[in-house]
Amino acid sequence: MSNQQHKWSTDNLLSAIAVTVATIGLVVSSCQNAYTHKEAQRFNRLSVRPHLDILKHQSDDRPSGTSVINSGIGPAVVSSFTVYLDGGPLPANFAWWQEVLSRVPEYKFAEYLITCGRLRVGQYVRPGEEVDLLKVDKASGEHIRNLVNRIGFAVQYKSVYEEPFEAERVQRGLVSE
Repeated sequence: MSNQQHKWSTDNLLSAIAVTVATIGLVVSSCQNAYTHKEAQRFNRLSVRPHLDILKHQSDDRPSGTSVINSGIGPAVVSSFTVYLDGGPLPANFAWWQEVLSRVPEYKFAEYLITCGRLRVGQYVRPGEEVDLLKVDKASGEHIRNLVNRIGFAVQYKSVYEEPFEAERVQRGLVSE
């Protein structure tokens, strides 16, 4: 009888070892799966990350002005858009240029074709897309370049994963270089 008890104990011991090894394998596999899943999510977020740049144009071969371009690899979803004049925000409406004109009456704009744009909350900016915010079509003089330097923009935006970002072109009341 003692021989059977010993054999039975050996079977129990082998079963316990097998269960322990299987449990350890399950834990290791679960941890590895969680790590791989987390890295896949991180990769997916990076693969659709937007990057908005606010560019100032002041050259003789291109109209003076400012535009925003998405140089990232994913779409940007606009969450806010602010226009600044001399560092102070302008009212949030479509006719921000009219507000600029009322605040700087010393400028004469009749001889220039001026186009202004804006970004709307919820608007998507596709990768590679450029949106003109301000464009003066005629070769502009120094006074227009000075005015363009006084106007700044800030855009808050999100990726499709709701990660917040910001692009800003305002520094101490002047558009930064």
